[in-house]
Amino acid sequence: RVPSDGQTFAINDADFTSLRIDPNGPTDASGNLIRSSPTLFGANLPAEELPRLLFTDAQGNNFSLSSPTGLGLSEVIPLNAVPSAMVQVGIGLFKNTEVKVRFAPESILSSENEFSVGMFGIGIMHDLKQWVPGLKQLPIDVSGFVGWNRINATIFMDKNSPDQKAEFATSGFTLQGLVSKKFAILTLFAGAGIANTSTTFQMLGQYETQNATLQDPINFSFASTGPRINAGFRLKLLILTLHADYAIQKYSTLTVGAGISIR
Repeated sequence: RVPSDGQTFAINDADFTSLRIDPNGPTDASGNLIRSSPTLFGANLPAEELPRLLFTDAQGNNFSLSSPTGLGLSEVIPLNAVPSAMVQVGIGLFKNTEVKVRFAPESILSSENEFSVGMFGIGIMHDLKQWVPGLKQLPIDVSGFVGWNRINATIFMDKNSPDQKAEFATSGFTLQGLVSKKFAILTLFAGAGIANTSTTFQMLGQYETQNATLQDPINFSFASTGPRINAGFRLKLLILTLHADYAIQKYSTLTVGAGISIR
């Protein structure tokens, strides 16, 4: 789920050397320049509600261009969530170690070919209980998990110009401890740890202005680190596993699906 503070971002002139808000750009109802722009997962706004960006090239020439808009997911999907189908495979190795791989090939999510999303992730879970004598008597399992995940999303600015597009990429690193309890074929689990997220947003392609042609005019990057808490269950039927997991973090996620576990 995309939180409200992740649907917009403020463009501050002091954060950039060659980009600032165009003083002749659109204003709000109070007459102030619009400085808040939607992220890729924000609202789909018309040009008159978007900030206008003023670029300065190496020769000192200024070029003005409207900020890209968002996908407007909240208009079609409850809670402004970002759905993504994926394949998950788990492979059991030595010393109660399991490697998990998640993969979703890049696919078009709009009937009008307006945007696409792809994902890849890998993680390793290892049993810690076997190494600590005091934990062996506990009626629960204790594990450590480290994982990396990347989501790529693309929105096409103009269907007739495939090179004009905005690309949003988020990479996440997770380190956490997990406790679980197995009841026959059902396993309940919960965990806590930290998650580091880095995000890039690029507006790619050539854009014509009155004075010149702009090439790849926008390149933003953001990073954040915060806590991650999750809980869920796994149901194992021979090699087939059915699972559900909800994680509370910067971008909370609900994962529901089926996987294959081979030991």
